[in-house]
Amino acid sequence: MHILKFGGSSLASPERIELVSKTIQKHLQEGPVITVVSAFGGVTNDLLLMAELAAREDISYKELLEKNEKRHLEAVRELIPVTAQSGILSKVKNEFNRLETLYEGVFLLNELSDKTRHVISSFGEILSSLIIAEYFKSLKINSLFTDSRELIVCKNQNEKVQVNYEKTNSQIAEYFKNNKADLYIVPGFVAKNDLGVPSTLGRG
Repeated sequence: MHILKFGGSSLASPERIELVSKTIQKHLQEGPVITVVSAFGGVTNDLLLMAELAAREDISYKELLEKNEKRHLEAVRELIPVTAQSGILSKVKNEFNRLETLYEGVFLLNELSDKTRHVISSFGEILSSLIIAEYFKSLKINSLFTDSRELIVCKNQNEKVQVNYEKTNSQIAEYFKNNKADLYIVPGFVAKNDLGVPSTLGRG
């Protein structure tokens, strides 16, 4: 099984995603592939900037949020046939609705906790992996969105992250035992902490 990782610059536009797909399809000729994807280029920086703006009660975060939502919806429309768009468009809009609620909370409380920052910064990878997984399905490739938040368990102490390798390895083995596909699309960077709250593994 091959494991491939693509960073944000490789996923900065639908055209680059199409180029990435060609690389992945070459590896699929040799067997199953796990593809770990980052957020679309620049999105994580935007997510954190919006959080900082909301914490300062700067309402301009809403404009940036709308811009990012439009970018992701346009990527869906460019990559996926119209007949297969409705489900993924709904998922993307739902994720942005959740983001909007988080930012509203930060704005109203005038506070941005480390926990909230981790949750907010995880959305970029989730959005890109959902869209890319659906894109490969539209190409008639036996692909599966694999949510790493259900596999990786971590403990966050400020910016330091410790992975519970015993539990993580057990969950990974169980998942791949029970789920079979040719291609697994996995969001990088994200996990859940010991309490089941979405978190991140730290940037870089």
